[in-house]
Amino acid sequence: MKASDNTVKDFDVNKANCAELRQYFRQHGLLVSGSKKEVIERANGSVEIGKQPLKVLRLQDENFATERARNRLLTPLGYKLPEVKSIASGWSSDVNLIPYFSDIDLYNYLVLNNQRTFDDKPIGAKRQLKAKVFFSDGHVHSVIFHEINIAMSKHVLYLPFPHRRRTK
Repeated sequence: MKASDNTVKDFDVNKANCAELRQYFRQHGLLVSGSKKEVIERANGSVEIGKQPLKVLRLQDENFATERARNRLLTPLGYKLPEVKSIASGWSSDVNLIPYFSDIDLYNYLVLNNQRTFDDKPIGAKRQLKAKVFFSDGHVHSVIFHEINIAMSKHVLYLPFPHRRRTK
């Protein structure tokens, strides 16, 4: 295997020398050391399962991260929501602007909702219900509200928590 050749198809494990096998292992993020028999078995196994080089995996991860960031704030109707950190003005501390929803509505949405992205099981986000307890106990510093678009009926709530240190 040549240094400029990165394809697995052209790599023959049985014809490669020790230096080429080491280079192959480093490019694919595999353990380099071992006896000749172990090294050849490991190389055959990685070729058989189609292990990709680390460069290719990093590129795929970067592409996935950018695609995920692009699609993360997309509503089911196709509206693009802005990132919370990018909204500079239009915030209001008037909690009367926040649409009313009952505790039952919140529980049904967070815990019993069957709209997970990868299966039809309930979301089961019971820990998120603690936010109401944090608010009623006074742990929340303030509540600010931003109505992104009236036509979309999408809103953003921002609840900053004061920093505190644990005491033993």
